[in-house]
Amino acid sequence: MARRTYKKEYKQKLVKRMLPPENYSITELSDETGISKSTLSTWKSKAKKGKVLRDTGRPINKLSEEEKFMVVVETYSLSEIELSKYCRKNGYFVEDVKKWKTNCISANSLKKIDVTKNKKLKKDLKKLVFGLNRVVK
Repeated sequence: MARRTYKKEYKQKLVKRMLPPENYSITELSDETGISKSTLSTWKSKAKKGKVLRDTGRPINKLSEEEKFMVVVETYSLSEIELSKYCRKNGYFVEDVKKWKTNCISANSLKKIDVTKNKKLKKDLKKLVFGLNRVVK
């Protein structure tokens, strides 16, 4: 079977329809356009990884940490339905916003120090210092 090529603009137009705010399903677009579901799925996954630009002209993975934090602040108290609406309106993925929220929380939480790891590091340090003292003398 011959491999078909599609113009970049056409691909972007279809990908845009699969992403927020339109969120057309791959099945619907496949039936409408005649393009295989696997091809559309590949285009969509590449778009999610930032290989296709959003309306803002930047890949979603190129948002600064400050921008991601501001999205988390804006959406922190929203319900699941409200979060979905917000993401559709602004061109984000709910999964990404949830991941950013988790990252913000974990970055600001106190980390428990692993005592056994700490003891091992102290022991290794003693061995290194002992070895250095032997070499220096």
